[in-house]
Amino acid sequence: MNKHQLLAEFLKTWPIERLRTMSIEEYTNLNKSDSFCYWLEQRTNILGGITGGSSFKFGIYKRTNQSNESPTPNTISDGEYAWHEKYGTDRDVAFKTIREIIVSIVNYSLQKKYNEIESIDFGSATKWKIAFLYSDYDIVNTFKKSSIFSILDYLGATYTVNDTRYELSQKILSFKKPEQDFLNLMANFGNKYLFHKT
Repeated sequence: MNKHQLLAEFLKTWPIERLRTMSIEEYTNLNKSDSFCYWLEQRTNILGGITGGSSFKFGIYKRTNQSNESPTPNTISDGEYAWHEKYGTDRDVAFKTIREIIVSIVNYSLQKKYNEIESIDFGSATKWKIAFLYSDYDIVNTFKKSSIFSILDYLGATYTVNDTRYELSQKILSFKKPEQDFLNLMANFGNKYLFHKT
């Protein structure tokens, strides 16, 4: 399966209609095959990586270690799930909040309102990965701003640190020729700037 087919499979599996009614088990489980979080982090990794770091990047996650002890400050655990306390005092409230955030990100991406995503209080790499997957290649699949700056530096493009994610994306994509494949081009840019930095 090529990258474009994988993206099509993701979008078929996770349409916004499903996200609106998604259960906590559909969002995060320990099967490591079919949850929305697993799709984001692992199954679509070749479309842009967000692997590593804490599972709190998803807002809430199902724990392998069944403990009521909160793993880090400002988090809550009920033994089965752990989440950022800012999203709610119990798992149901927290997940409902997180699901609404995800639906908002997807809605804004589908409507090309990327600037609205900037202020959403959710893990930065995670929210921009979600936005990219639903963007029809309108924004880049590089999710750390520092990496985007590095690509722009490599390309010799001008930008400011206050530019929006959409503005930065468009500056990178202005280097794309009509016949070039978006995903191959972005992989090439990424490889070149990483090589260039060493």
